[in-house]
Amino acid sequence: MIIIRALLAAAAAGLAALSAAAPAAAQNNNGPEVFFKCNVSLVEVFPSKVSLVCNGVAPKPGQPNQFVLDAVKFPTLATQVATLASTAMAHRMPINLIYDSLAANNPPGCGAGNCRKIDGANFQGQ
Repeated sequence: MIIIRALLAAAAAGLAALSAAAPAAAQNNNGPEVFFKCNVSLVEVFPSKVSLVCNGVAPKPGQPNQFVLDAVKFPTLATQVATLASTAMAHRMPINLIYDSLAANNPPGCGAGNCRKIDGANFQGQ
């Protein structure tokens, strides 16, 4: 019983820490965020960035198929997105990407024509 209470307390502390950190990440000058279901076909990990390529037909004309996250500015998020995307790709399941719609906010190595900055992602199992 004591171990369960300690685990619950640790989980609550972890959630509180995540909640406290969230507002800092939200203070970017992002454009409107777009949610996109991505069938990941490529995950690239570099010291400075994580890059994802989504396969399939874009749902809207002009929809990007490449997404990049600056690993220097957001190292923890970059690791999490790379792990999430690799897992989803291995299971042949899509991930939901949240990306900044403004090309002006793209990180280095992300062209304006077909790429956008990753703001977040999630993976929902069946």
